[in-house]
Amino acid sequence: MVYAVFAPLIFAIIIPFLSRLKHKIHTGWLILPIPLLIFFYFIQFVGAGFEPVSQSINWIPSLNIAIDFYLDGLSLLFVLLISGIGALVVLYSIYYLSKDEQIGHFYTYLYIFMSSMLGVVLSDNVFVLYTFWEFTSLSSFY
Repeated sequence: MVYAVFAPLIFAIIIPFLSRLKHKIHTGWLILPIPLLIFFYFIQFVGAGFEPVSQSINWIPSLNIAIDFYLDGLSLLFVLLISGIGALVVLYSIYYLSKDEQIGHFYTYLYIFMSSMLGVVLSDNVFVLYTFWEFTSLSSFY
């Protein structure tokens, strides 16, 4: 679950390098598998015997602050919406945006926003919620 939240953020760093390959293939085709993988990872939790899942990583141990994620039914619904719509946006943009535009910037901010929204809906800690909420503000501003 932690990797699913941070994968778009990590790939947002790689996207500017991938966008240099746009002479051969549209950047959207290279990054489309990420939201699809996230969607299919979380769809495995849908079912009758679903139990809430919790994960934690030490963030600031000196202040006893951890990155806590909690997946329940409501957050699962929103995670599937975020990743599913994110995949559809990437797929649509492949045909809508031309290679002459700055699509690397678009996909970078889209992936930062997607990672931030995943962090917001899965956070189980007010510090983590606030941090990811601020990332949504920053990615929406640009």
